[in-house]
Amino acid sequence: MKKIFKTCSRTLPMQHNNNLVAILKNVAELIFSNTHAYVELKDVLSKWKESLELHHKLDMNSPEYNENVYLEEGKAIATRWAALCIEDLIRTKRFVRAVRKAVDAVLHKQAGKPATIMYVGTGPFATLVLPLTQIFSPSELQLDLIEVNTESFKLLNSTIDSYGIRDFIRNCYCADATQFRVDNDDVDILLVECLQQALAREPQVKIVENLVPQLKGDLILIPEDITLSLALVNTKQQQSFMHNLDSEKVIEFYEIIDTVFSINKEVIQKNSIQFNSQTNLFDEEQLREYNRISIFTEMRLYEDEILTYNESGLTIPWDVNDFTSKAPVYGVTTNYVTGNDPKLDIKLIRTRETGPDQ
Repeated sequence: MKKIFKTCSRTLPMQHNNNLVAILKNVAELIFSNTHAYVELKDVLSKWKESLELHHKLDMNSPEYNENVYLEEGKAIATRWAALCIEDLIRTKRFVRAVRKAVDAVLHKQAGKPATIMYVGTGPFATLVLPLTQIFSPSELQLDLIEVNTESFKLLNSTIDSYGIRDFIRNCYCADATQFRVDNDDVDILLVECLQQALAREPQVKIVENLVPQLKGDLILIPEDITLSLALVNTKQQQSFMHNLDSEKVIEFYEIIDTVFSINKEVIQKNSIQFNSQTNLFDEEQLREYNRISIFTEMRLYEDEILTYNESGLTIPWDVNDFTSKAPVYGVTTNYVTGNDPKLDIKLIRTRETGPDQ
């Protein structure tokens, strides 16, 4: 794929839209409030997405907005699906809150100098930083934006001008972040949200592996840590858990066996990402108690902002296998692989004597 690299012009005319800005102000107020109701947040985020689509006169069923971009190191999702991420409520709220906390921390440390965010995978609307433009001034916050999908990139520029926030934008690139070479290493916060369930398909790992070493040592990476864990699940107990309305009643339905992959700034800086395979065997009691193998994802975004089990599309468990009497599973071998189809590769161990299934 031909690489495209552009720097946004600061001379483009700013289109100030009062309705868009009013909705964005409401979004920011609700995200940073500790008292709002879930339904209220759902309504305002849906209204925000709809207002952007109406403003840009978008037909998200058009073919150009439904084409994924296939890279050497994974897939960048189509514009339509990137826009839909707004409505992943808990994900949107916690990411935005995490970024604000990181900005506050940087401003506290370096008074008088703006916090600079490099945001990779902005999609068409840069939703994880846009609410911050209602909280901070350009003298407090500067943005380097990177998006590889050309249709999303066009809409990103239009969105910037529609909100009149060009003064917040230091640079804007249409580029593959897995190959991107950084011009300025003075970035304070690296925000990357190029991932799906269980770190599959999208190039989150390769992006941070490429960018973190190019940036300063005290960089804040968001998410700070992403962990994939091997879990055994009792599906009957899981159903009871899902339907439990008693806040004081604890229903245990899974057992975490082991961490099978994790990505964070420290392992990247030490060049110690574990791409080697590992094997976990199950004991007889576990085989009796549980009937499903799953991969759980937990994401520590920043400090106490965490996404855990089933709170977002990003942390929905990846159900690998249900045990059966005809084909028992005694363990698994796992190995995170990168390339054009990044994923956690899993092979099931079917007998005590032989190795994993091929």
